[in-house]
Amino acid sequence: MAKQTSKQDLTLRIPSKRVTLEQLHRVLGTWYSLLAEVGSAVANVRRDAIDYVITKAKVGSMTLSVEPCPRQPGAVPKRSLPRIQKVVATGLTLLAKRSQRPKFFSDAALEKVKELSEQLDEKMPDLHLVKGNKIHVAITQQMSKHVQQILGPQFESIGSVEGVLEGLIIHGRSRFLLYDHLTGRQVTCFFSDRIPWKEIIEAFGKRTIASGLVKARKTGEKLSIEVTRLRVVPPEEELPKPDEVLGILRNHG
Repeated sequence: MAKQTSKQDLTLRIPSKRVTLEQLHRVLGTWYSLLAEVGSAVANVRRDAIDYVITKAKVGSMTLSVEPCPRQPGAVPKRSLPRIQKVVATGLTLLAKRSQRPKFFSDAALEKVKELSEQLDEKMPDLHLVKGNKIHVAITQQMSKHVQQILGPQFESIGSVEGVLEGLIIHGRSRFLLYDHLTGRQVTCFFSDRIPWKEIIEAFGKRTIASGLVKARKTGEKLSIEVTRLRVVPPEEELPKPDEVLGILRNHG
C-alpha cells in the first residue's frame, strides 16, 4: 500500500499523458535541483545534507511525491524540514503572479524555476505542484519571464572560482563542474584546448581553483567561468605550518 502523503511532502504532477523518458529525466533533474537549492537555504545546511525520498508515484498523468529527509541523523534541524514544502509552494505561487523574488530563492534556485518553465511546450504545456488532490500552483512558461526580470543582466569580470571538481561533460561545449565546499552550489566551468585534459583529470575530486572570465549576477552569485588557468589546492596536511612559514621568512629576512 502506498504511503499517504504528509504535510511536508512535495508533489509534482506532469499533466501530459505522452511524457517521454527524456522529458521526465530533464524535468525531475531540474525539480530536484530546485528543491535542493531552496531546502538548503531554509535549513541553512549544504545541499547534499538533505535527501528527497520518493513517497508516492503514479503513472498516467505522472505524479511524484517526495519527502525531505536528513541524509545523516541530526544533520538537519527537524523543524526546518516541514517548512521546505511551504516555502517552495509559496515561492512558486508568487512567481506565477509577478516578478518578485520569493524568500529563500537564491539566484541558482530562480535559474532552476526558469529552466523548468523553458522545458514546457505544446506537448507538456504546464506542470502542477499538487496539494492533496488539488492544484496548488501551475508552473507555466510565464514564470520564465518573471524570473528573467528578477535576475536581470549578467556581468563579466576576470576572477576565479574555488570548489571540488566533481563533474566533466564533453557533449557540446566542453565543461566541468566545481562545487563550492561550503554551500554545495555548482559553477559551470567552460574550457578549451589551452587547458590540457591531463590537468582536469588530475584535479578530479580535488579542491581546485579555476581562473578566467567569470559570469555573475548583480548579487555576486557566480554562474559560469571561461577557464584560462587551473590549479589544485594542496591538502591541508601538505600546507606549511605557521612555524615553518616563520622559519622561511627568517631565512629570507
